[in-house]
This record gives sequence, structure tokens and C-alpha cells, in this order.
Amino acid sequence: MFLAKLSAIISRHGVPPQRIELEVTEQVAFRDMEQNCAVLHEARKLGFRVVLDDFGTGYSSLAVLDRLPLDKIKLDQAFVGELRDRAVTEKIMRATVALAHDLGIVCSVEGIECAETAALVSSFGCDQMQGYWIGRPELVSPQAERLDRAS
Repeated sequence: MFLAKLSAIISRHGVPPQRIELEVTEQVAFRDMEQNCAVLHEARKLGFRVVLDDFGTGYSSLAVLDRLPLDKIKLDQAFVGELRDRAVTEKIMRATVALAHDLGIVCSVEGIECAETAALVSSFGCDQMQGYWIGRPELVSPQAERLDRAS
């Protein structure tokens, strides 16, 4: 089973499960909702955090927020590209952030590529941002001091 293998690996390397976020997309979650919910509930019991990636694309069902045991949602970058052009998109993002917070879910936004977008997203109350403006992906060397900075 996936969780047993993952737990054994992180235990062997001294990594607490609270430092691990398991990301699932809506498309994958809906493939076998019953089974996926069971696995994700077990993952949370073991201490892992569960994240719904690319929220707002694909199925975009609000029911997934009720059915999946989520700690965080990551709003897809598709919304961010249209923020300056569409007032409706801004309202949807504000409402989604408020809904996530009402449900006790952390809200992250992907695709932040400039200070202007970061400021706008920040004004919505988003908890986290991700994108090239924040930092580009890079390989982390196995040096302990670098691993402490990795998230």
C-alpha cells in the first residue's frame, strides 16, 4: 500500500509526516472517490497533510471540498492570468478564498509572476503564493542547512 511504503521511507530518513503534503488533483480524486477518500483520511490520521491541486479547473465541483479531507487548496494559475482583465474572476477568487477559510482550509494561489499580482492576491487574504515571482524550481542539494529551507 502507498501509505505504508511512504511512512516507512520517511521514517527511515527521520522525516515527520507533518512535513509532507500529499497533492491530489480533482480529476484524480473523482476517479474512485470512495477509495481515494479512504486513503486520504488514513493519510491525515498518520499526520500527512492533504492538498487539492489545480482547484478551479477540470471538474471544479464544490462537493469535492465537502467530501475530501483537505488541509489546503491550491487555486490554479488559470485564474491569476485573468485577474487584471476580468472583474468576475476577481470575485470568484475572493469568494473561493473566503469559502476555504470558512471551512478551515489553507488557500494557496499558483502562478504568481509579478509584484502586482502578488499584491492583488494578497488583498484577497490568500495564505500562500507560488510562482516564478516567488522563486523558480531548483534541485535541493542534500546539505542539511539547505534542506531546512526547503518546503
